[in-house]
Amino acid sequence: MKHKRLLTAALAASLAVSSLPAALALDTAPPMYQQFGYDSEEAYTSSYDWWFDKLSYDQASDCYRRHLDERHNDPSVALRFHDAEQSDLEEWLDSGYWDDREAFYRSTALDMTLQDDFYAVPALSVQLSGKTLTFPDVQPFFENGRTMVPFRAVAEALGAEVGFDGGTVSASLGGKVCRFAIGGDTLTVSDRATGKVLKTVPLDVSPIEKDGRTCVPVRFLAESLGLTVEWDDGAQCAVLYDRDALLESIDSGFTTANRWLAAVPRLQNADAVRMGLTAKLDCTAFDTISGDRKYSASGTMTLISDGKSASLSASADLSALAGLLSSDLISSADGPTSQLFSASMLSYYKSALRNAAFDLIYNADMDTLYVRSPLLFSALTSSSGTDKKTDGWYYEEHFSENTALGNLLTLYRNADTQNTCGAALLASAEAYAEEYGGWSGFYSSLEDRQQNLSAVLGDAVFTRSGDRCTAQPSVKSLLGGEEDDMVGVSGSYTLNTATGAASGDLTLDIKGSLFPVANRTRLTFDLSGTSGRMTLSNHLRNQGTLTFDLSLSLAPSSAPVSAPPKNAVLTPLDELNGISDQTKWRN
Repeated sequence: MKHKRLLTAALAASLAVSSLPAALALDTAPPMYQQFGYDSEEAYTSSYDWWFDKLSYDQASDCYRRHLDERHNDPSVALRFHDAEQSDLEEWLDSGYWDDREAFYRSTALDMTLQDDFYAVPALSVQLSGKTLTFPDVQPFFENGRTMVPFRAVAEALGAEVGFDGGTVSASLGGKVCRFAIGGDTLTVSDRATGKVLKTVPLDVSPIEKDGRTCVPVRFLAESLGLTVEWDDGAQCAVLYDRDALLESIDSGFTTANRWLAAVPRLQNADAVRMGLTAKLDCTAFDTISGDRKYSASGTMTLISDGKSASLSASADLSALAGLLSSDLISSADGPTSQLFSASMLSYYKSALRNAAFDLIYNADMDTLYVRSPLLFSALTSSSGTDKKTDGWYYEEHFSENTALGNLLTLYRNADTQNTCGAALLASAEAYAEEYGGWSGFYSSLEDRQQNLSAVLGDAVFTRSGDRCTAQPSVKSLLGGEEDDMVGVSGSYTLNTATGAASGDLTLDIKGSLFPVANRTRLTFDLSGTSGRMTLSNHLRNQGTLTFDLSLSLAPSSAPVSAPPKNAVLTPLDELNGISDQTKWRN
């Protein structure tokens, strides 16, 4: 992916640079951001055109100017970089790919700078509450595998009071004081009011003096003051944040939603929860000549969860859909385009649709998903269907890592602790950073999640009347502050902060310029305590309607199963094109 991004960026850069006038030669020494059409450094680095991951603006600008100087001094270097001859350049210029040689040199200089960025080893850095700390003199460095930082710079950035008493250094923050001696092997944390030692932390790397600055392991200093410390190896960055303060800050914007969550009835003293669902699907295809065609399907689903594992069993009557499978789909000798189904397959599907069964098991501790569905297996594999193993299971290990459901499943695994919007958002951002190693982007990820949730559950969207809090969403709120005259939203939803009930009636209209056919989607729901109902309908202009009705109930249950039976046949999900490599389930 990185190589693809590099090539894409290089091509885009070439096209962008080709449009620059020759007057912007290096001799005039314009800032890099001006050469790319931006009014300021900040505007450039915050734009989509900024492709550098490791180099700062100043570093990228220096590299770019150095490479451009090299191209002016020795134009052949640019040709060698592109593995091209002089004749190739003349052809490119004749075709208008670049306006002139200067544009070619600039494009090459930018490509080479992007290459520098790709292979660059980032300097050690420290990020506090989403901001990268600056160190005017002594920069962070490694000492015996630990990131060492100037003590005063970090402590004062945290808001701590720094003190020196002989060979002892202290930092006071809130009700705590941490102390250590230069060259010592321990750090003590004491109560600021009483002086009582709360804990003693052994230091595997002693504080040292460097260029007149006292340097300490950043992890021990930050954690002693109550901060969370994470390490981003790719970015070579220590990420510090006050988790309790961050949680309090986020939840301050979701007081209404949090009161509602607290009021939602809980099933007390239950080992697990059973959720029963009944669903009905109605489809109408408009036909002004032959008459509208109507199709219906119904089914039931049972979900049992205990926060560690979940099992789901579903069955549905889809026999009305059998009419969609016609003899035109049967394979023939006319050519490959008609070879969709064999006659036996078509017959099998029509029969199987009358009782379509689906079973799912998710084991959160093992992060493994198991799925069983004879009808699904028949549809997704190459065999006819009549010889399918009806007791077979497909499985996917590391399911949350390999799918877009990772954040959701992380919240599911920690459902017993996520009792506020802030806790859920924070856990989700932390889990994403942990799984994908992106701690340096933790704050930006958290801010995006917070913004998205605020659009539907933030305090600003609700109007309060007693215990009833009503929101009327707008396109602007849902699109992050942007307007769009192709999308329309109407309706409202209400949360009852006394009973935990929720109800709503929302309509979304999308015009045809954004969608092949203009359509209207309507959602109504009424959730109260341990039961509820939801209806989702979609109307495609002049084509048809689709309505989905769902009823649910909650009740105590025994624990769900966490794995298929011992003798069940297991097949990896990535082998859906065949079942030849089946393996037996083993404990």
